[in-house]
Amino acid sequence: MKIIQTYLNSSSFITKDSAIFAELGELNNYEFKIKSKIHLPFSFLQQLIFLLNSGWNANIFIIQFSGYHALLPVLFARLTGKKSIIISGGTDCVSFSRNRLWLF
Repeated sequence: MKIIQTYLNSSSFITKDSAIFAELGELNNYEFKIKSKIHLPFSFLQQLIFLLNSGWNANIFIIQFSGYHALLPVLFARLTGKKSIIISGGTDCVSFSRNRLWLF
């Protein structure tokens, strides 16, 4: 199985998850690097080029956290009929009760 993993910044849990995914098949990592918001269009262009080069052979797309960096891999997977998984964590998983919002 060929896997493409996309994430914003490399961290210890990304490294651990990568080791697990590498056991399942051939892993190809893509770090969505962005220095400032002005560079965002160029980052999307780089990601698109990466997906056009590597995405056709992938069986599954794994995206760490849901954010703007997940847009192109999910669209690419949808258009090519392949599977995509978004792994949520941190603020992606937070839910605030309506009764508690007055604290903030």
